[in-house]
Amino acid sequence: VTGRAVYLTSRVKVTATSVRDGVVRPVRKVVSVRVAGVTACPCAKSVIQALTGEEGRDYTATHMQRTIAELSVSLRPEESVPLSSLTRMLRDSMSSPAYPGLKRLDEAEVVMRAVTKPVFIEDAVREVVSSIVRELGHLHPDDRVTVRMRSVESLHDYDMLAVYRGRLHEARALLGNG
Repeated sequence: VTGRAVYLTSRVKVTATSVRDGVVRPVRKVVSVRVAGVTACPCAKSVIQALTGEEGRDYTATHMQRTIAELSVSLRPEESVPLSSLTRMLRDSMSSPAYPGLKRLDEAEVVMRAVTKPVFIEDAVREVVSSIVRELGHLHPDDRVTVRMRSVESLHDYDMLAVYRGRLHEARALLGNG
């Protein structure tokens, strides 16, 4: 709203494994990206809509939580994935990115945008897995993928956790793509 530029942060981790039998041979590398986002609760939104008679209204209130999302892909030495794609997959799956230092008008815009895209973290994890299958089809079917989201609950006295771990061919089969 105010047009003020902000930078979204992400944490990147890359590890590599190699064996040595006369020469050093790379075996695997793991690329991980971690971001913070916001998820708006679809259940509370629908209950509030029913109680207030506002079914179908985009801006009905709901509770929100900060969600920490991490995506790790285990690759063969010759494979690569764009970090920007992994980060985008995570951010797009949630109601909104988490922003640092917003002005009040910008904060209101983020809240309004988030409540129009409510999502449970298990659905957000499925969306990331679907994006991986769609966009990273060039990877080997046995490459491993882990998607982990932890929702730091705002109303409940517990956090929610959703995790997918599997090989790319298993993800394709789960989604009916292979």
